[in-house]
Amino acid sequence: MHGIERVVGGVRVGALAVLAACAAPMTQMGSLSKDMVAAEQEKQQEFALRSQLQQQAHLTDVAFPLLRSGVPLCGKMVARRAGLSFANAWDYKKDWQPAARRIGLGDTVSVLHVAAGSGAERAGLKAGDRILAVDDEEVVFGQGGTEAVSKRLGKLEASDAPSVRITYLRDSTKATVEVPLDSACAFDVAAETDQVLNAWADGRNVVVTSAMMRFVGSDDELATVVAHEIAHNAMGHINAKKKNALFGALLGAVADVALAGGGYNSGGAFTREGAEAGAMVFSQDFEREADYVGLYIMALGGRPITEAPKLWRRMAAELPGNIKFASSHPTTAERFVRLEQWIAEIQGKEARGEPLRPEMKPQR
Repeated sequence: MHGIERVVGGVRVGALAVLAACAAPMTQMGSLSKDMVAAEQEKQQEFALRSQLQQQAHLTDVAFPLLRSGVPLCGKMVARRAGLSFANAWDYKKDWQPAARRIGLGDTVSVLHVAAGSGAERAGLKAGDRILAVDDEEVVFGQGGTEAVSKRLGKLEASDAPSVRITYLRDSTKATVEVPLDSACAFDVAAETDQVLNAWADGRNVVVTSAMMRFVGSDDELATVVAHEIAHNAMGHINAKKKNALFGALLGAVADVALAGGGYNSGGAFTREGAEAGAMVFSQDFEREADYVGLYIMALGGRPITEAPKLWRRMAAELPGNIKFASSHPTTAERFVRLEQWIAEIQGKEARGEPLRPEMKPQR
């Protein structure tokens, strides 16, 4: 294949060669081997795993007291919780397993974290303990071990059992402890590695992104975020949104069918738009209610609430377009003012010795 050529200094060369010569770096960058890069990749994988586990541990310590304090508001969505997270090296993808082993995980199921104030902490369990048996049922080694512990512990947490017996190995010492199970809202709370400033609830889980965890200025602000999402689940907002979306989709489908009868194929556009519009119905009110109920969850858990409004001033600096203009959420200005009003409401109840319960609308 013949490329475009030109003469440079009396020598005919390809245009691509000329461009390469012109673009060549002018500095001496040295050389490195594949082994050097591979060694650094291993270190970065190890650093990333440690960072993720630390972030999850931090989130768990903030969230666990809120899940317990939210019990009066979570209705039937309550379970028993040991406050224990665990894993083994086999729970990671194949190319991440060596890094998992370098940070101390192996074939046995190891305790990753013990939530502050949990039954597991009161029983004396610590990160690094290797779980050998749950209620005298031995834990298998290798792949499937973590799943087996989760299932066994999950059955006990879903029952009325007051505690769970765990046999573990710490260094070379084997011991068995009775771990009390605390009542808590039955939601899992997870830190997700994501550069988007966000947190959300899906009815069963609460997820906070790593970007949000870096953004919050204190544990009180992080608690404000987590309690808000717990409130979404507790108040049934997710199911309500799904029902609204379904109703909107049905109305849109009627329009699509009517147009199809007239010879026009809308491609389901009205069904999609109806679902989106339906999901937005009462969206701002859901957000207001989650702010309101979330503040009560914080107060019930003994978490200071006076700093909560500041989150929305800092959020306004990050997202100035939300100061005056609302979409699915109220403006940051409105949220700040409402939180201050609700703080006064809660402080008034505390001063009068009244129960800390959100004011509910009378049922018709």
